[in-house]
Amino acid sequence: VSMVEWCETRRIFFVLNARRSNSPFLEYAEKIRLDTITLGPLTPMASAALLHSVALRPGDEPESGFVDWCLAVAEGNPFFLQELVQQWIETGHRYEVPPSVTKVIHERLSRLSGEALQVLQTCAVLSDHATLDRVERVLEFHPHQLLSAIEELSRAAMLSVESERPDVAAGQLQPRHDFLSSAAISRLAPVSLAFIHRRSADVLEKETAQQAMPTTLLWACAGHRHDAGDRERALSLRMSCAEHLLELGLAHDACTALQRSLDYCVSDSDRLKVLPRLAHALELDGEWNRSMEILRTCILLVAKGDPSGSQHNDYELALLEARHRSVLDFVALFDETIPCVEDARASSAHRVGAAILAMKLAVDFGRSHCLDAVYQQVSPL
Repeated sequence: VSMVEWCETRRIFFVLNARRSNSPFLEYAEKIRLDTITLGPLTPMASAALLHSVALRPGDEPESGFVDWCLAVAEGNPFFLQELVQQWIETGHRYEVPPSVTKVIHERLSRLSGEALQVLQTCAVLSDHATLDRVERVLEFHPHQLLSAIEELSRAAMLSVESERPDVAAGQLQPRHDFLSSAAISRLAPVSLAFIHRRSADVLEKETAQQAMPTTLLWACAGHRHDAGDRERALSLRMSCAEHLLELGLAHDACTALQRSLDYCVSDSDRLKVLPRLAHALELDGEWNRSMEILRTCILLVAKGDPSGSQHNDYELALLEARHRSVLDFVALFDETIPCVEDARASSAHRVGAAILAMKLAVDFGRSHCLDAVYQQVSPL
């Protein structure tokens, strides 16, 4: 009461703030024509100056790479900028989300409707491949539901705008920053997250089946399959991606893709699907020593899986042929090839393949007199 009486004889200046969204206060302010001032984000120069001003001493100034990262993720938000550099000063941790920022982001997310949150989460899961069309097909929302959710996210400044970020292409739906993406995904139960990954993979696979797609999209599709729990299909897609790169003549990139695929193999059987193709890609890339090492690994894996089986297999023959094309010690190689020709426990195809190689070697280093003996070993086959 005393405050009200005090106000009766004085003029009072109120300063109130609000984010542009569904704010009853802003709606009321527009009706009664209150003066409003729109505060945009800090400029990059002002943001950098703020970061450096928080440093305790000249020697505490953050390195340029960390400053660039802070500017990118904070997008001119002074609170984010201060908290990022303050966490670095107090804990030494960089490139991490401070708890204070995480709390603010989760509070903002809690005010979203269910549909808007699901759209944001789907955009975060699709990452760089999130577009309006793909989000619509993943969630299968009615058009009016999707429109309402996007409007809500736009008003809450949670989606990147093409004019503000040149890396966001027309038609893309990108969360405004990585902190927002991580926080949105963290609110999903594991089974729900796996479901969105599976739906994302379904959508992307349909696109790859209809037209030639970039290998990055094929790799992303494999990633969604893996995160959805379909590891077998994920590995198959990664192999397809590598084969596509080989068809384009990009042997080095194919090697990289196959090497990364090994990280997702959970058994020796899976590894034996990838390693022979990796050995072939390494040959095409001129990496003969690495290729032969991979083939030796294949031989060991086969022996480990079937200790009582024949030691002669396709990997052994591939290794001998690789040595023939890359090593000039034909005499020693000929002597190692003959046991493959003579061993009755080896398959007919293996013995014939070894015999062909042995006869090539005999001609190469002047043992033509051995040709008949080699031929006689396999002629009955």
